Amino acid sequence: MKYYNIQVYFYITYSIRLMYTIFLHISCITILEISFFFYYIGPLETNIFYNYIKRILNDSLNTLDNNLSKWNINRTQFINYIYEESENDDIRKTLENNSITGRNIREKQNEFLFYKTIQYWCLILIITLLVFLCEHLYYFFITKKKNKNVLGSEDSDIISNEMIIPYRKTSIDEDELILELAKNKRKKYINICIKYGSHYVIFAVSIITFQYLFFQYVVFEYKPLSVDEIKYYIYNYLTDS
Repeated sequence: MKYYNIQVYFYITYSIRLMYTIFLHISCITILEISFFFYYIGPLETNIFYNYIKRILNDSLNTLDNNLSKWNINRTQFINYIYEESENDDIRKTLENNSITGRNIREKQNEFLFYKTIQYWCLILIITLLVFLCEHLYYFFITKKKNKNVLGSEDSDIISNEMIIPYRKTSIDEDELILELAKNKRKKYINICIKYGSHYVIFAVSIITFQYLFFQYVVFEYKPLSVDEIKYYIYNYLTDS
């Protein structure tokens, strides 16, 4: 029964420490990935989109000019026919204003997404601190209880040690001792494998879960460009090139 209580104490203690270390690692990794995405990857995606649009337009400009010449239409007239939705003399200014409005809306949505992500990260950090606090409180009370038990059992240990009768070991006793040591060593290795194996499994599952949620609700929701910005960029590129 005493050995069973020691095993239960070991697994409870390790479980608490395991959860604390996992949440600590997750909180550190997540804040780095969140910051890296919103401050580097997001703006980089905007530039990548612009570069792709530029490459697509470059491949089509020569063909477009040749076809328009057959219809006796220049590129400016063709562009005006495409973008003009009403009788408006200043198409460029209208597209510019729409582009600014679209960019402001996009940046506000991305900013809201960033703060929402930080709020969830704060929740992970709060859970980490709570687990850390529970761990130290648990160790404090357990250590205090063990110290009382040690002080109370000193006299009984002395008496029991004095009553031990020495005996002479035989070969059978030595074989039993070797088997017992081998059994304890095997249990120790099993406990170590369970300890580190469970740690890596739970940590890997936590990382995969975070990556799935991060891509599903953050990366795919991030807006690198708005439609109005794309329309204004295309108009400027076609008219200025």
